[in-house]
Amino acid sequence: MTKLEAITEKLNTIYDRVSNIPNLKHLMLSLYEYLEVFNNNSELIPLNDAIKRMAYEDTKHIKDLEEKSLQETEKAYKCLKAYLVKEHITEDRVLNEITNYEGSFAGTYRSSLGNY
Repeated sequence: MTKLEAITEKLNTIYDRVSNIPNLKHLMLSLYEYLEVFNNNSELIPLNDAIKRMAYEDTKHIKDLEEKSLQETEKAYKCLKAYLVKEHITEDRVLNEITNYEGSFAGTYRSSLGNY
């Protein structure tokens, strides 16, 4: 049996064990063991690199869209904030939403569950 075959067999054994674990703690320990075997064997580096490239390609478009939506949201926020100041709008139900938006970036968002 080659080293790569032995590694593959060990990974399959861990995978089979993980598939049937009802206890979350044991599941996490087995997942950690699986990842440790996977990450600590130089024979698997090309496979690991290929998986990372595929993950990057799969998520690149989503990350680009997230960034674009954040930029557009910030642009709309600035426009709305300028309008509220210009028109002297002081209604709590409007200003509370602005405060919540600002708080989500400042780490002071408030909800019925408390601060976030």
